Amino acid sequence: MKKSETVRLLLLPQRVAGRIRRLAYNRLYRPSGVGRLPEVSAEPARGDYRITVRPDASAEHAIYVVRNGRLLTDCLNSIAVINERNKLVSGASWQWGGLESGILKDEENAVFAAQFSARPKPYTETVFSLWTGGGGDGNLFHWLFDALPRLHLLQLSGLRDQPDLFAVPWLKFPFQRQSLSLLGLSDDRFIESRSVPHVKAKKILATDHPRGNTSLVPAWICKFLRQTFLALLPPPPVKTRRIYLSRNDSLSSRRIVNEPDLVRRLSHEGFTSVTATDFSFAEQASLFHNAEIIVSPHGAGLSNLVFCRPGTRVIEIFSSAWWLPMFEAISSHLNLAYSRFAGSPSTEGSEVPRKALKTDIRVDVDKLFATVEALDKGFPVHSGASNSETIDTPGNLAGLEQKGN
Repeated sequence: MKKSETVRLLLLPQRVAGRIRRLAYNRLYRPSGVGRLPEVSAEPARGDYRITVRPDASAEHAIYVVRNGRLLTDCLNSIAVINERNKLVSGASWQWGGLESGILKDEENAVFAAQFSARPKPYTETVFSLWTGGGGDGNLFHWLFDALPRLHLLQLSGLRDQPDLFAVPWLKFPFQRQSLSLLGLSDDRFIESRSVPHVKAKKILATDHPRGNTSLVPAWICKFLRQTFLALLPPPPVKTRRIYLSRNDSLSSRRIVNEPDLVRRLSHEGFTSVTATDFSFAEQASLFHNAEIIVSPHGAGLSNLVFCRPGTRVIEIFSSAWWLPMFEAISSHLNLAYSRFAGSPSTEGSEVPRKALKTDIRVDVDKLFATVEALDKGFPVHSGASNSETIDTPGNLAGLEQKGN
């Protein structure tokens, strides 16, 4: 018998015993039900509560203050805020059920059926949660529109100075730390969900989901992102203002199968092909802010449309089997000249939502260029030298204080 196999067998009883011990803790960590916090206008001396904030006239959100509570996530679809009485805090918790089911009810949160929960790591500080299910740990769109806007809600609540630490999604890609750094937040204040998925803290601050129960994007989030980052942008990383944003850096989804033909034709019309991952967060934003026309298959890189100037022309390429509305919504808020272009799915099974979302796309190059020409003729090219804009959203998070360090 090999030495490695002998060691494995000797350790097996220890591993089994460890697994049994962990499972025994599971019932302790499951919440016993759902609780709702009272709304207050001033912080009470005792007890948990929520504060209502209104980022604009049409939006209402809440900040939840939970003393001696817990945060628990599966780092994918489930966020659970649990109070000292072991109740799941309604509104602050969130559960994604997949493309077919969407957002689930509090009672359907996966924490109620969890087979295993890691022991919570205790903190004596106040922790603010940026945790967000559904992609915040690796997707630029969910990072910008689901995670970072929680900082704006915190600011509006008047509690911005309270957090000592920030529970953040797994900081998987450079754009996450880069954007947090622009906000004045440093690594020594982060609790990453990947390494600490279960937190127990003296005080937890959390928000409801910034986009609520919709796949659209509220105007206030666009205003917040523009006000926060536009004045901080560097010069654009390339000189061209006609951009084709490729997905050839994607390992699995929504690539243009005949992209060489498309790029060749686009280059004759003054386009430069780029991939978002070649640039820093600020460089991506600057590239879009200085563009006059952008062509791209649907993907998270188009989140940078939020930094475009009014009048920028946008062609978003989809498979004819599916369509998602978020980037058209952003374009509408910012007065961009948006056009949706349908390509052909390159694989079978496109009637299944999950497969349809991931399938590669074949583009009719001639038809696409007819769309480019129509946009070129129909909308003026904006000019501009400054990255700075005044937006009527209260507060600017750039320069968020470095508390305690």
